[in-house]
Amino acid sequence: MGHILFQNSPSCLIGGNFTTATIDVSSLSDGTKITVTANHHDAAGNPATQVSVPISKDTSRPTVIVSGPSPSVGKFSTSYTYTVTYDGATSINLAGNVTLVALTGTATCNPPSAPDNATINISNCNGDGTVGIKIAAGVATNAVGNLSLEASGTALQLITLSQTFQLGLRP
Repeated sequence: MGHILFQNSPSCLIGGNFTTATIDVSSLSDGTKITVTANHHDAAGNPATQVSVPISKDTSRPTVIVSGPSPSVGKFSTSYTYTVTYDGATSINLAGNVTLVALTGTATCNPPSAPDNATINISNCNGDGTVGIKIAAGVATNAVGNLSLEASGTALQLITLSQTFQLGLRP
């Protein structure tokens, strides 16, 4: 564990005003733990109790993983299910954060009304083509407040089968 000691510079008490110091941790690896220690005194020079605070650098974002759909191909009456898993998240909220994206053709589906935090069900589809899902950035948060990035799933394919029959008479 690294150790940083502020002593005499920067001064924390100048004419009764509190000042702060900035620590540049950009060169430290994610997960590095350091202790910040402040030696301070009052205006008369009397030392106060030394204060130390352990901190960790954490820039890791929680991850949102979208699997599916199951099934991957269907027709208008098919219900499709995407499974959503999270890595490193302490708080999750999918409600209102899932959108459907028309990728090819004329395929459309009703958006999921209130997905839970593990599955997204898509149904009531029309047209031909592919539809994908997009999960907004920030649906998952980790213990220090880092937010997840946007995630998307594999497209589902909607096929409307229309058949034309031609009747012919033989002479």
